[in-house]
Amino acid sequence: FREDLFYRLNVFPLQISPLRQRVDDILPLSNRLLTKHASHARRVAPQLDSSAQASLLSHSWPGNVRELDNVLQRALILQTGQTISANDIVLGAVTGELTNTISVTSHSGIENQQSHISEPEGHDLRSQEQRHILDTLEKHSGSRRLTAKELGISERTLRYKIARFRELGVDIPEKLGKKTA
Repeated sequence: FREDLFYRLNVFPLQISPLRQRVDDILPLSNRLLTKHASHARRVAPQLDSSAQASLLSHSWPGNVRELDNVLQRALILQTGQTISANDIVLGAVTGELTNTISVTSHSGIENQQSHISEPEGHDLRSQEQRHILDTLEKHSGSRRLTAKELGISERTLRYKIARFRELGVDIPEKLGKKTA
């Protein structure tokens, strides 16, 4: 850490306890952050169900508010429906490995048995993002416009992601990869 930067930032020192010591602040902060990020995506802020709240309250938050913010942004991407559940909350992603039990759903909507995944964080999140985008695309019968709107991304970003999925060898049915209204 540069000493000159320390003195530049230390004009008026504030002592704030870490988030793990301010458990009563976690849910109000979570609701505020969800509202902020949902409004940026032009979506209605989802509610945290009781399992998601319990998950947030039980975590130690070594990354403080920035970690909470990242976890909630990730949950907004992964959520399906009007509420965020514990399944949408990915904690402990700072470590090199992320072990999760997820319910794998094929693109036809048929739910398979629970699978245990122990993979590097990036791969797991990438596959969840792919699944979520393809499921949303199928939900809207291949409409990029409606899919992008629901996901809170531009059509250009969606088009890029679909092209990237194809480059990575993800099988995308033709009806889902074409531009429709």
